[in-house]
Amino acid sequence: MSEEIKRLEQRIDTLTSAIITLAKVHDVRLNQEAVSARYGICRQTLAKRVKIGSFPAPGRDGKWSQSELIEWENSPKFTQNSRKAA
Repeated sequence: MSEEIKRLEQRIDTLTSAIITLAKVHDVRLNQEAVSARYGICRQTLAKRVKIGSFPAPGRDGKWSQSELIEWENSPKFTQNSRKAA
């Protein structure tokens, strides 16, 4: 069973990398409303998390790069912040 899990985890990593690459190629930018909806939080909570540093800050245009958010979602920091928010 553990070999099967390892293969699935590797497949997930490969697919995640492909999604990140596609997002970078298309340079998708998300506004505050879209990011709030993506994470199921209100805009005020999003702003608060950005301010305290538990959520990535938007770019100079006030929007988030979708590829950067996907990378952040797959980082240990995201897991830690998710546990704190729960």
